[in-house]
Amino acid sequence: MTMIKKITSLVLLLTFFCTGTALASGQDSVTTDDLKVISKKEIPSNVTPVSFKSDEEAVAYLNQVFNNINVQTNFDILTRATNGNTTVATTKVSTGTISLKLRYTTSGNGNTGTITSLDPYTTFTGFTLGFGWTENSIGATITSSRKDVYVYTDGTIDYYLLIDGLLKLYSRPISMSGTVSVIR
Repeated sequence: MTMIKKITSLVLLLTFFCTGTALASGQDSVTTDDLKVISKKEIPSNVTPVSFKSDEEAVAYLNQVFNNINVQTNFDILTRATNGNTTVATTKVSTGTISLKLRYTTSGNGNTGTITSLDPYTTFTGFTLGFGWTENSIGATITSSRKDVYVYTDGTIDYYLLIDGLLKLYSRPISMSGTVSVIR
């Protein structure tokens, strides 16, 4: 058994034990029509496609993965430092995690004063074999109370597949948002 097949088997096994809620209501199941043929140069350098014997095998795997996406949004997070970095929301995809984070500073000590800077960003960590994350938009807005920050992102999770010698891509949109209490 090759290393790729062993890793694929491990990912499949771990995926079957993952539970969670669907990302968005009304999201259709993956079909073979959703798989787009791509060239080798379209695959990011940090992504290794996962090999399947057939489109049907790949679709069954993708449906298992995407039907078990776990979205966790941490609303009204209280930050703990004047210069901080906090996780606002996370989305678990198979054995990887996309995190929406916020770096911030305030003008006073102990989270007092005014918000002086905001820097939202995302990370994609974990065992991400075959997956790629593309952040399409991200932002942070100070709410009308001038104490809280609304943070949001939209992006695309891509899954790169090698099916019977052909490179294919499946993509699905991901959205995350949340509110962080910065000033007390």
